[in-house]
Amino acid sequence: MIVDDAGFVREILAQILEDLGYQVVAEAQTGDEALAKAVEYRPELIVMDLILPEKNGAEASHEILEVLPSTLIIAMSTASETFVRDKALRSGCVAFLEKPFNKKSVQAVLQKLKFEGEANKHG
Repeated sequence: MIVDDAGFVREILAQILEDLGYQVVAEAQTGDEALAKAVEYRPELIVMDLILPEKNGAEASHEILEVLPSTLIIAMSTASETFVRDKALRSGCVAFLEKPFNKKSVQAVLQKLKFEGEANKHG
């Protein structure tokens, strides 16, 4: 699942994930929508922007993990300062993807996590 308030970011990331063999089951634009869709779709992996309307990505991540503790959440932001990364990790995120990203940087984060999901079925 992809969570970002910018449609073009969701579109680019969805294309990259699909090119890498992953299936995007849902997208959300806000923290509240992320929680609702996570409960509905139960994704194995969520890429979560940290700056979102209504509820920020760290808060949404924490709430999602209370309900779905086995979900892996990758925080995503243009802010790469240590305190931003630390806040994301404290909220339960397992990795950090810096914007702007590209196929290579997305693939590197997924490989670091050894996330297999659907992509493992495609080699």
